[in-house]
Amino acid sequence: MYKILHSFIQKAIKDGELSVQINVQETVIYITRCMRGSLYDWLVFGKDFDLLHESKGFIAIFLDGLLLNKDR
Repeated sequence: MYKILHSFIQKAIKDGELSVQINVQETVIYITRCMRGSLYDWLVFGKDFDLLHESKGFIAIFLDGLLLNKDR
């Protein structure tokens, strides 16, 4: 999973979606930390926790902070 995220982030930098100043490895760690946190909440809150919805929302907010062009 780390290699896949690493390649996605490198592609986003190459395509001008993310700043070249972003540390790719740190960003991979932050994204996987977000994913683990969502999984933990799912385990804690059980059936009342919509993992897909919550994960999409949290990751979207995180990635929005990294995007160069906020209109995307």
